This record gives sequence, structure tokens and C-alpha cells, in this order.
Amino acid sequence: MNKSACVAFLMLGANALYGYEMPVHARITQEAFARSDLTVNATELFLRLGFDRLDANHPFQSTAPTCTNPDTGTGDAYLDADGGWLVGFSVPPSENNVRRRCTLDYERRLMPPQFSGRPRKPNTPAQPGSTPQLRFEAWLMRGAIREDDLEQKYFRTADRPDADPWGDQTRVFNHFYNPVKNERGTPLFGIESIRWALGEDNPFSGSTQIPDPTRHNHFSYLDARRAFYFALTYKETRAPGQVFPALGPRQDSQIRMNLWATTLKSLGHVVHLLQDQASPQHARSEPHNHTCTGASSFANQDFATRTYENFINYRLTTEFNAQVIAGNEYVATNDCEEAFWLGEFGRESINRNDSTATWFNLPYPKPKFSVQRKFFTTRAANDPTDPTALPRATLNQRAGLGDYSNRGFYTQDSQNGDLASPPPPNSPEFVVATAETLLVPGLGNVRVQGLFWPVPDPVEPNFPNAALVNGRAPIASQSQWCSIATPVVCIDGSVLSLRNYNQMADMLVPRAIAYSAGLIDFFFRGKLEIEPIAAKLFGVVDLGQPHTVDAGGYPIITATNKILGFEKIRLKIRNLTVPITESGTNVVVPQIVGMGKLVAVARYHRNPCYKPDLSGERTMAYTAAPQPALGVITEPVCPMGVRTDYQEISVSAELPITSETDLPGGRGGTVPASIDKTFDFSADPIPVNATDLFIQVVYRGQLGEETDGIAVGNLDVQEPTFFAAWNNTDYYFSEIGNQWLAQNPMSFPARGVDGVAVCAVGQLVYRYIPENGPGLPFFVGALTPGVVRLAFVFGKRSVLTTRYPFRVNPLMLPAPSAQQRLPAAPGQERQASREIFTANDPLPAPSVCQFVAPVAGSTYWCFDPIQRRRGQNFGDVAQPIYYTTGANGANGPDVDAPPNPHTPFPGLRVRDGGVNRFNEDAVLQTCPNPTSLSPAEIRSIELREEAWSLGIDLAASSN
Repeated sequence: MNKSACVAFLMLGANALYGYEMPVHARITQEAFARSDLTVNATELFLRLGFDRLDANHPFQSTAPTCTNPDTGTGDAYLDADGGWLVGFSVPPSENNVRRRCTLDYERRLMPPQFSGRPRKPNTPAQPGSTPQLRFEAWLMRGAIREDDLEQKYFRTADRPDADPWGDQTRVFNHFYNPVKNERGTPLFGIESIRWALGEDNPFSGSTQIPDPTRHNHFSYLDARRAFYFALTYKETRAPGQVFPALGPRQDSQIRMNLWATTLKSLGHVVHLLQDQASPQHARSEPHNHTCTGASSFANQDFATRTYENFINYRLTTEFNAQVIAGNEYVATNDCEEAFWLGEFGRESINRNDSTATWFNLPYPKPKFSVQRKFFTTRAANDPTDPTALPRATLNQRAGLGDYSNRGFYTQDSQNGDLASPPPPNSPEFVVATAETLLVPGLGNVRVQGLFWPVPDPVEPNFPNAALVNGRAPIASQSQWCSIATPVVCIDGSVLSLRNYNQMADMLVPRAIAYSAGLIDFFFRGKLEIEPIAAKLFGVVDLGQPHTVDAGGYPIITATNKILGFEKIRLKIRNLTVPITESGTNVVVPQIVGMGKLVAVARYHRNPCYKPDLSGERTMAYTAAPQPALGVITEPVCPMGVRTDYQEISVSAELPITSETDLPGGRGGTVPASIDKTFDFSADPIPVNATDLFIQVVYRGQLGEETDGIAVGNLDVQEPTFFAAWNNTDYYFSEIGNQWLAQNPMSFPARGVDGVAVCAVGQLVYRYIPENGPGLPFFVGALTPGVVRLAFVFGKRSVLTTRYPFRVNPLMLPAPSAQQRLPAAPGQERQASREIFTANDPLPAPSVCQFVAPVAGSTYWCFDPIQRRRGQNFGDVAQPIYYTTGANGANGPDVDAPPNPHTPFPGLRVRDGGVNRFNEDAVLQTCPNPTSLSPAEIRSIELREEAWSLGIDLAASSN
């Protein structure tokens, strides 16, 4: 709750208020993040989501800022989408359905000290980074803090959150849920917190999980999931006049960053509501409201009822305030009653331990469940709601956080009520301890004896909770005589002392942390694996298509006005989501898919310097030295730079998934083989000048028992590798003397090449056979040969010797044709270490990419050059077509190698009209071998291809 707020509740609606205070929620959420798979140290999930390339200190920054407030300065924002806006971005974001909201310093000041911006004393915990309030975990904390928003009229000062743009509301009315009775209790406003948290019409409706389209909570679990999907896939073309201006891909990139922020902030709201279930007053629907002043103060609950949240916040903020400089303290309790509460809690005569070390130093194991509802409660839909009809044995096996809190602890006004657990204070199940003097809120110092009881926990029954005696916890106390601080009224039954409240928190907060971390893990659990197909190739583009480059640096096909890029991506996919072994029952729930959809998403920047003649690339001249020694590198001259400063995406058409057969895996054990998938990007091609290229595959649909789950796979691939095969028959290679010789008009003439077949790892990916005349002519006088120029996408090279082999099969009529060639290349990379570089931290000068990963956290920008041969830009694979005197088609020395380098070309004729078999063939064909090759020679070629693709060093044979 905001302690600057004064809530004037009416009797009709006053019976609801807060659980843990906002600093406590923020600290629990910070710890939950650290224990979840989402933590920065858990690189697998970060890689899968693409978070590893974001600045951990400021991950969701944008190059198109829209928010202007002191807390951000750089445009950090999140989106607040209308609840009925469910089907996707078919309806563009506008003021009618989506609002952009800014981060606030209000949220920051309620975070733990090292995040809060409050001036701190020396030798306190270090601030995590330069902008801790904008880190991943801070976004979760923002949601946990803002879930306690009230209507604006209830705030007494200007220190308040922004108003809900869809209608001012008091969110705390929706924070109660009793899992035994399956109800919110007595408040007349609001709905059950489990419905409010999940966004579902009925969380117990089985596996259908129907959304509530009229919900007013736009940061529910359902909304987090929606934002998650669109953060991965959002791309839209806007019409003029829309509220979000038509800024194109830069604006799209900004919205995706906003959606990532929305995802984490929404999860923060959800875990707040889950943490409230670790407050017995919320799990038992006990009102504990107050108002500072005014006519509505008659609706206040008494001090004893209001103790728990104030005392637990006092425990935490006492430690926080020991770190901050005087004048910057956190409010420890209700600010209008702070003096009273500090006087009560600060009595030196009280025997207690207020340290929060037990909360964070004794980690409770993270629970696992098959659906999100079960983190709150594992009650079944048809379980009785009459507590007297529910057997204790059944109740004690429920494993949700609300179940544990509800059955395990008393509240001030619920100690002899209608709930069967804990039993009445006079039950023989209790062990009574020796009496001592303790502070009992509302009664003062009272001589009481502790009541010890074994709180049932089916998830971790042997967890070493603090202060247990023979497995029993002091959950209540029993008065021994009447209070002398009040009128002489003897106390019957049990009371709750500060020691009991301490015990509650020491048992409940570690579970609140663990359940929150478990829910975060569940949300992001879906995992796909992406592998290359047998050809070790993901995509092919024919660069011979006549094209230009527009003002934005996009390559545009002249004939169609489409982006020149990869229109088909072939992948092997399988589902690696781990089966869930449910806590409390050990039931194994496979995470197989059902009805759903699958899309591929290419994430990239671009080289806007790109030109059709490749003059916008870095080029490298011939060098005799092996890597890493390099030849002369020439940098392109381009006013736009060679890397755009924002990330773009291309999204494929959807592939329907109907069952596990379409996307195998999810059962654990032996993982089934991956299945080939071809993704159609023809409506949104991946530009051939892409840099920083990653391929993600996103599944959305039935995942295990979750109707609308999401699974993600991510593969870092190489950027487009340019390939050129050209007519080089003005020279031939003589194996006698190992030398190049000028063409011989009789034996080795300069000839036209009628056709070319290009194969990758033995599979045909491109064929060029024009209908009229020679395909790749060679005019000796003009020295302008015909060229086939392609672009390929390969996987990342993993070792120094990994090379991707091709076959270049020329066809020349009449016979004889020039021999088949077998070039290989490691592929090209053009990639920076992160997505955004700022003016204060600019993109480094480009270097040639290395074969080993850069040092973690280092800043780099590698941009492999293409090969410049015979005075022309060819590609990383520059393959001449020529005759040789030998029969085995061995490659001769580099055409620019001394002592007899070839004459430079004054120009090239890049040919159009070939067939991209990679795109056209449903199943790739086997590479056609020349009839002149013997079976032994063919097998030798195949073995060489296999060796190269496996990283076996045959590099000397390829040059």
C-alpha cells in the first residue's frame, strides 16, 4: 500500500485492503527474479529470448523515445492494452485500444535501496549498474509496486502514480481469495484475486482457460502472455493519421521494446497477487483496512488486525533505512500512524528477532505446477466450498501458496471461526510452551505461552523452517492473565504476539519468493530447438535479380518493388520443453503441443551501405598468409554507416500445428528427432543486407495443460554469405608445373558457360540454364565475364575448421564442360555484441570476426570482408569456372596468387534468370554429378563435403 494514501472507504466497500507493503513486495520480487531462470546469470533463457544482446542496465531502451520524465530520459515506456484486444495486432495500436505509459520515479523510490535512487551511506550493497531502476528485475518490481494502485482521489500528496487511462480504480479491492471457500470474502467491490491475477473468466474451467474480455486488469497473466508473444513477433504497417506515427521499422522496434517491458511489468503484477496469498489475511479474506483521517475512519479495523503488514514492512524498512542517509528514509508503517507503530515495534523489552536474513538465506525450493492457477491453489473445480465438508486430509494435500497460508496460520479475527485448520487453540494437536512476556498488539506486554503446531506442507514437508521445535511452529499464543493496560477483561482462547507474526513471515516470505520464482519459470518454460537441415543451409537468394537500393538502405527488386531477401527459411525443429513434475504429488505432466501455430522470426539490423555491385561491403584483397593474417581490407564509404542502430524483424507466415506429430518432443527421456519445417517469408523477406541475424521460432498454443502456452527457440546464424561463380576460361590450370596459363584456343578455349548447378552438402539449391544463348558468356576482348551471384545463410561456425562445402557444376555445349569444382567457406559474420550503442558508448570500429566467442561482456563489432579478385567484388566464396589438365577437378591456386596473377576484369555481367531450387523444391534434390565422374570420384567428393561440414581440416584442399 502507498503510505501517502488516505483511503476513505465506505462501509459498503471498506472491507478490503493490502497484504504485504510495497517495499516488501519489491524486495520479494527482486529475490524471486534472482532465483528464477530469468536471472541474468541463467544464460540459456537469456539467449533464447534474445536478452543477452540487451544492456542489462537498460535493456528496453529505444532509439525512438516517446516518454519524457526524470526517471528515464530516454523514452522507457510500457503499453497498457484494452482487455478485449486479444486477437493480435490486426487492429493497430491506437488510443482506442492501447496506451503508452511511462516509468515513474514513484516506482523507483519504493524499490530496495540500491535501486531506489535514495542517497545511501558508504559500505552499503553496491548499486547494480548505472541505471538500476531500468534493469530486468526492476521492471518486475515496478509491476509488484503498481499492483497496489489506488484511485487518484485517495492520495494526499503529489507523490502518486499516474492514473489508469482506462478509468481510475482501486486495485486492492481485488486482492483477496479464500481457496477453501473459493471466494473473495466480504468486500462488495472487486473480484477474487485469482481471477484478477490470471485474467481468466473462470480459472477452474479446466484446460480451456477462457479469457475475461471485460477485465479491468490489463496486467494479468493473460496480458503478460499476450505481450510476450507480440514482443517476439510484432510488426505492422501503419496508415497515415494513426496515433502511433508511421515511423516504420524504427517505431516497430520501439513498440517491441515497450512490449518486453509490459511483459515483465505484468508478471510483476501477477507475482504481487501470488505473494498476497502468502498473507493469511488475504488467503482468509480478513479485512484489515484503515483510513488516516476523515468521516470514514469509523470503518477502520482495530490496531491488532492491522499489525501484520505494518510489522513486516517495519522489519524490512528498518534494514533499508540503516543504509540510507538521514532524511531519505522509507516510511516504515502507515505514515499517518508512524509514531504509534514505531513506538510499539521499538520497545526494547520485547524478546524477538527482527532480522530478515531468514527470508533470503534459507531458500525454499521452487515449486512446479502444470498450470498457472495451481501456484495459487490446487483445489479442484468440484471441491466443496463448505469448510465443514472438506476433510482435513484433503485440505492438507493442497499445494498452492494460498492453500498453505490459509490452513497453516491464524489471523487476528479468524482463530475460532469456520475454518477447520489450524484447529481451535484448545486442540490437543498443540504443544504449549513456557510462558513469557511478549507484545500482543492491542493489549501491550502480556504474559503468554506459545502454541506450537506442525504446519502441513506437502510440497517440502521437511523444509527446515526457522524457530521450529520438534517440527512445530509457534503460530499463536495463549494469555495467562488479564491485561493491566486495558480494562480488566480476561482473554480467552489465543492471541497473536509479535513473535507469532515474526514466525509467520519467516515461514511465508521464503515461500512467497519461491512460488514467485516458480511462476516466472513456468511462464518462460517453453523451449524449442532449432537446427540446420542436412544441407547445412537456411536460405538462398539470387543476387542476379536486377535491384536498386532505396533511401532507407533497403535492396529493392526492380520488377516487383519487393525487398530483395530470403523468402524461404528451412529449419529442423523440436520441442525441448521439460516435463513438469508437480510439487506435492510428483505427477509427471508432459509438455507436448496440441492445437497451435508456429512462426519463424528473423531479427536483424541492416547494412544500409549495401549496393548491388557489393561496393558497400568491406573487401579484402588476396593474401598468401592463412588466417588470422589478412590481406588489405578496404572499408566502404557510406554516410549512413554499415549498421542501423535499431533492431528489425521479418515474420514468416504461420504454420498450423495440430498435434505432437507436427512438433515432436516435450515428453522427456529420449528426445525424438527434429522435423523439417519450411517457413515462408515471401510477404516479409529477410533483407540480403541483414547484419546481426538471429532466427527465432515461436510456438503458441496448447503446451502441456496450458491452453495458450508459448515456446521459443533461438539460433544465432551467420549473416548472408555472398557467393559468386564466374566464367574464368580465359585461363586454365595446368597440373604440370602447378600453374595458370592463358587460354589455348585449340585445347582450352575461352567459352560460354551454358548452365551452372550449385549444390550445398550434396543437395541442389540453385540451377542456372537460360533459354537463349550462353548463360555465362565470356568476351575475351572486353574481359567482362558472366557471373552467378547468390547469398546464403549458414549456421554459426563452431570450430576453426568448420567449412560449408559447395559443388559448382558447369554445363557447356558442346562438350567438354569445365570440371566440377568443390569450394568451401567458413561463412561470413557481421555482428555486434549488442543491439543498441549510444553516443556515449559508440559502435566500435569493425574487425574481422574470430573463430572463438568474444570475452563475455566485451564490446565488439565484427564485419567479415568479401573477397576482391581480378579487380572485382565477388563474395566470401569466389569460385572461378575453368578448365584444368587433370581429371579430378582439384582447385588451382588463387587466381590472384603470384607469380602469375590473372588480368583484372574491368567489369562483370551478373546474370538473372536462374531457378532458386532451395525455394522452389518441396524436397531438395540430390546434386547432379557430371557423367564424366566415376563412382569413386563421386564418393571422394561426398566424403570431402562431410569432412568439411564436420570441422575436419581439409582446408588445404579447398584453396
